[in-house]
Amino acid sequence: MTWFSEGLPPDQAIPWEVWLPPLFWWITFIGALLTVSFCLVAIVRLQWIDRERIVFPLAQIRLEMIASPSDDRKLPALMRAKIFWVGFSIPFLVVSWNIVSYFLLTFPEIPLKRSGKQKILKMHSSGLLRKANSPIRY
Repeated sequence: MTWFSEGLPPDQAIPWEVWLPPLFWWITFIGALLTVSFCLVAIVRLQWIDRERIVFPLAQIRLEMIASPSDDRKLPALMRAKIFWVGFSIPFLVVSWNIVSYFLLTFPEIPLKRSGKQKILKMHSSGLLRKANSPIRY
């Protein structure tokens, strides 16, 4: 487990005999899951699209964004609306702020819900998980 979190020593080879069986089974599971998903989509596509004519609202947003403008302006009508830019700027500013706080540890961070993996990686990079006498290996 120490090698998994801190990395292999310089003279050690990657232990492929340990990694190959789990990788094989995970790739097999993901392949089967994708195959089942594609088959389900193929089965219900005709009913949803041709008979029920279900509109996909998330696709409509993308279509509006790439639509060619009707007049001589460069941006489509959706992108000229102020509400679009307000909705875009709020998450963009929060993410940009947190990017700066990731590189400068003294810079305050806007707390967001994060997975444990990111917290562990940040703790590991700051040295909180390292033992006191272990050397730093990157």
